[in-house]
Amino acid sequence: MAAQDVGNRYQVLGAIEGELDGSPHRYLALLDTEKDRSFLSVNRLAGQPSFGIITREFTAEGKLGRSMMVVTVEPPEIGANSFHVTRVRLVDGEGLKRPLRALADLGQTRISDFQLGEDGQLAFAFEADFQRYAGSAGKWELQDSEPGAHFVGTFAGQIPEGERDNLK
Repeated sequence: MAAQDVGNRYQVLGAIEGELDGSPHRYLALLDTEKDRSFLSVNRLAGQPSFGIITREFTAEGKLGRSMMVVTVEPPEIGANSFHVTRVRLVDGEGLKRPLRALADLGQTRISDFQLGEDGQLAFAFEADFQRYAGSAGKWELQDSEPGAHFVGTFAGQIPEGERDNLK
């Protein structure tokens, strides 16, 4: 996807594509070229890389939407030679204080086909069984009476050069 598809300010680093309860969705991980801020980041966790992917929905009309999906991928334990999706948060029409969340600790996320290339290419398939929460960071309350949602999809992207040092 060319940069002009999301405006001059952004460069597309990658995309999450999949279905939310059977409906197709596409979310883009961007580089804000004005602020030099990447929404695809690499951190170190116990000497191993972990990945933070913040995406915005790219609508059928070809515009950035308000919905966001945030995916965190980490090693399941210290020294592991594998990765899992530790958490996924989907901010939909309900807003920031009422996101859908899925947590690996509760068995709500799955990952497969994880690939990390020496050139910074990152790709994987994943699923998330979402539940609705209300509150704010650190003070989330499960909304048992509200329906959840199921997402199945893939992520494919290019880790920006400024983040690749954390891969070593």
